[in-house]
This record gives sequence, structure tokens and C-alpha cells, in this order.
Amino acid sequence: MNHRIISWFCSILLFQSNYVFAEESGGMPQLNPEYYSSQIFWLIFFFSILFLLSHFYFLPKITSIRSKREELINECISESKKINDEIETIVAKMEQDLEKAKEDFDVAIKKAFDQNKEIYEEKIKLINEGFENKKVKLSKNFFDSKIDITKNIQKYSISLSDQIYQIIMKEKIKGNVNEFKEIIGEDS
Repeated sequence: MNHRIISWFCSILLFQSNYVFAEESGGMPQLNPEYYSSQIFWLIFFFSILFLLSHFYFLPKITSIRSKREELINECISESKKINDEIETIVAKMEQDLEKAKEDFDVAIKKAFDQNKEIYEEKIKLINEGFENKKVKLSKNFFDSKIDITKNIQKYSISLSDQIYQIIMKEKIKGNVNEFKEIIGEDS
């Protein structure tokens, strides 16, 4: 702050004295050869002050700001790389977990399918056995009925003929097995 005040004060004094000399000589002091040496002195003086101020005051601030920005940028880049690496590891882990879950699911589905297939085959086997048992029973019943019908065909024929005779003749009679045998030609 003190440097600023001093530099402003010097510049005001310099301009004031130059202004006074310029009015006395009646022209532009910049073109007067008497003042070349003083102008060169002040030019070197002011440029030196400007150089020193910029080199030791402004430039360090600018370089510190620049270095802080570079540090911040480098930190952000390194942090983003770290985050990117973490994301890649998480994605890889998620893909591995997904593949493992798919494999586990496939194994569970296959196991359930095999169990259901076994249950299905057992039930089909039981149903087929039940059908075979019913088929055997029906065949036996059919065969027994056939034997029974062939044994008792005479009785059934007599009963049927009695019913037909009653319907046609309107008389009720009862036939005999011996008469049936005589008609057929069998001897008892």
C-alpha cells in the first residue's frame, strides 16, 4: 500500500514539473533536446519500477494462482481417475455377480425341471399301472361274463323266448331247459 502512495506521489510531482517547464518554453517539452536525458532517466525509472512491481508483486501472485489452479486440476484429474477405477471395479464385480446369479438360476431351474420330470414320470407310471390293472380286471370280467353267458345261454334263450311269446301271443308260458335241448338237438 505504501509503495502505491509513493509511486503516485512521485508521478504527480513529475507531471507537475514537466507541465510547468512545457508552459515556460512555449512548446512541447518532448521534442526539446534539452530534456532528452531527463526523459530517458524517467523512462528507465518508471519502466524499472513497473518491471519490479510486476516481477516481484504481480507475477508471484499470478504464478501462485496458476500453481493452485494446476494443483486443483491435477487433484480433480487424479480423483476422477480413482473414481473411474472404482466404477470399473464395481461394474466388473456386478457383471461377475450377474453371471454367477445366472448360473445359479440355471442350475436351480434345471434341478426343478429334473425333479418335476421325475414326478411326472412317476405319475404317468402310476396312471399306466392303473390303466393296466383296470384293463386286466375288465378283461377278466369280460372273460368271466363270456363264460357265464355261454354256460347260461340256455336259460337266457328260454327267458327271451318266453318274453317274445308273451308279447306276440299274449299268453304267459314258462319254457323248460329240456325242451330247449330237444329243439337244438342236444341230448342230456
